[in-house]
Amino acid sequence: MAPVSSGFCSRQEILYAVAEGLARGNWDGPTAGGWHERTLRLRHLVEQARSAIGWSRESMRGNHRGRGPRGVSPPGRTYDDALAVLDHVAVHLAGVTRTVWEIAGHHDEAERPGPRITRPYADFLHHAGRTIGLYGRTRFAETDPEPGLPETLHEAAEELRQSLEELHHRLPGTVRDTPGTLATHGALLAHARRLADHSPRSDSGDGDTGSDITSRPAAVTGPASGTAGCPAQWW
Repeated sequence: MAPVSSGFCSRQEILYAVAEGLARGNWDGPTAGGWHERTLRLRHLVEQARSAIGWSRESMRGNHRGRGPRGVSPPGRTYDDALAVLDHVAVHLAGVTRTVWEIAGHHDEAERPGPRITRPYADFLHHAGRTIGLYGRTRFAETDPEPGLPETLHEAAEELRQSLEELHHRLPGTVRDTPGTLATHGALLAHARRLADHSPRSDSGDGDTGSDITSRPAAVTGPASGTAGCPAQWW
């Protein structure tokens, strides 16, 4: 379904944009503010997808042909799980972009993280974006997923977990012992942990929902059609 699949692509696009900006040092105040504004608009996509699913369910309930043995089942928990992932990722991604925006607005260079911090953080965001994009392609593609895509998703989820561990290992040794920097970097780590916790993962599925990330739902009919393409990796 287009609103669901485009929701995952939109999150991937923003994660890639922030990761690229941090890795290349291109994250001034206006740029970071633009990332945050884009993130805040993601909640609208969640509501759009939720409305489409509700429309489909109501339409199928009113269609007696959908109740027969050969009828089409209304969208089930798989879509509810996906909406939960989209919603949680939007919330925690907004925390990331808000913190980056606040840091970018500081005129004190001592408060601004250097490459030893921004590069591993960018690496984590890249892995998060790749995992979320692959999840959308695996679960909500209009055609059968490419061969090996579910396995690639599992590998990406594991790489995301490893990058978070690396982030927790590397950041403490790079932070100046001042209240401002400790608060800033503590916030970045906290948002990273929450983002990873609610991203699709290989051990139990859709964030905290416990679903199998490789199963695919039946198609949902609704007012919208088509599937947005996700961006290619930039590094």
